Parts: sequence; structure tokens; C-alpha cells
Amino acid sequence: MNRRYFFFAILAIIILAMIYVFVLNDEQTEAGFSVESSELIMAEDDVQSIAGVIRNNTDQAVDAMELEIKLFDDEGNAIGTLFTKTGEILADSTTAFYLKLVDISPVSEFEVSIVNSKEKSD
Repeated sequence: MNRRYFFFAILAIIILAMIYVFVLNDEQTEAGFSVESSELIMAEDDVQSIAGVIRNNTDQAVDAMELEIKLFDDEGNAIGTLFTKTGEILADSTTAFYLKLVDISPVSEFEVSIVNSKEKSD
């Protein structure tokens, strides 16, 4: 009887973890927009940068998108938050972003969030 409860507890944990990974952790913070990819880059001059791609999944072009990037050290401590803007993103297309991390402690992890977007005015 105890094995059955243990089995169901493990199964429940696995299902919850899968829901988090595939549904809740999609880095989409504003309806219709998503972070397709992002990576931490170490340049030859030992300056880190963050580069990525944002997707506009809507049928409306936007003039700009504001991104919030939270930075963490190797122990998981927050060491800063930066903001950057993209240029125009056409409907159902992507744009790249690049942010050089100057005068910041070494970054081990980061999170990119889309803060807001400004619809294109005709």
C-alpha cells in the first residue's frame, strides 16, 4: 500500500515538473510575443553579452518592444536588472537583440522578459 502512494507521489511530481517546463516557463510575458532564444556570450575581451531573438506572434506590427533582463551570479543571487528596446517587429516575424554587459560582475544565469510593446501607428 505504501509503495502505491510513493509511486503516485513520484508520478505527480514528474507531471508538475513537466507542466512547469512546457507551459509556465515559456518566457512569454506579453500576449502574442515570445522569447525564441537567448544566450550568454563571452567575447575575446572577457566582456559578456546577451543575444537573443524575439517573436511577434500577432497580426500587428509593433514599433518597439521593451525587454527586462535579470542577471544572476553563479550562486543564483540577483546582481542586476537591465532594460533594452528592440526596433520595429513586423507581424508574425522575429527580431534580434544584443546587449553588452559592461562593468557588471560575471553573470552565470539570466532571465529575459518582455515588459511591453508599442503598436505601430500608421
